[in-house]
Amino acid sequence: MKPARLLRRTAVLMLALVACTPRLSSLPALPSPSAGEHRTGQFVWFDLLVDDPATARAFYGPVFGWSFEPLDDGHYDTIVHDGRDIGGLVRHTPDDADTPDDLWLPSLSVADVDAATARAKADGGRVLVEPRDIGARGRLAVLQDPEGATFALLHSPGGDPPARIDRAGDFHWVQLWSRDHEVPVDFYDDVAGWDVGEVLTHDRVEEAFFEADDREVASVIELPWPNVEPNWLPYVAVDDMEETIETATRLGGRVLVRGTHVAILQDPSGAAIGIGPVSVDDGRPR
Repeated sequence: MKPARLLRRTAVLMLALVACTPRLSSLPALPSPSAGEHRTGQFVWFDLLVDDPATARAFYGPVFGWSFEPLDDGHYDTIVHDGRDIGGLVRHTPDDADTPDDLWLPSLSVADVDAATARAKADGGRVLVEPRDIGARGRLAVLQDPEGATFALLHSPGGDPPARIDRAGDFHWVQLWSRDHEVPVDFYDDVAGWDVGEVLTHDRVEEAFFEADDREVASVIELPWPNVEPNWLPYVAVDDMEETIETATRLGGRVLVRGTHVAILQDPSGAAIGIGPVSVDDGRPR
């Protein structure tokens, strides 16, 4: 199967985010340790931009064991897993039938959103949502890197959620799909302070691992398909790949890519998400 719709361009969808951002001024704070620690340089939150929250709930709830707590205004749901807040659903309203598929938007913790945004601009990035305060959530900006991969910068005043726990239903990795794995290195070094560590080759496709404070935080892999746009892809840990795939397809999802131990799924609204095994010592999906 050619993954023709995997990780599409997001400009129109980001305009929808700009339009709905003022309505999200009451977002709750991120769950964080009492000490208020910040995991600078790491992805700490994941939001799904979605035009049909009911469909998203009906899919992701059974697939990953998530529950959802809607805010009073109806524009945001907090994703809850095992009693912990791990992400959210941001409702957007499509302006027309050409609005792209829904999108997972990972948030990267930085010490200074405005300064990081300025560095991103200087390095060829595009600002889709200028830095702004989003209630108790903190200061946020939405960017595209020079190749068009979309992500958010976030500084939460109360600190960041604890480091990921490698258990089923939790986000456990984030992967950048790029035209050339060397291209984004300088950009993310300036924006997030990342270094490049190990570089591996999978079936002639290279993957480089980003590090922050000597901890692997993400990876970048070369796109093997000419018709797929660069973007960030979050992974969720699962206990049973076959059972997860069966549940996802039964509920209207599609399998876009399937490997020995990992797969990329597309939910019924078109958003792509990866799945990988729980029991991996270094946390990387294989």
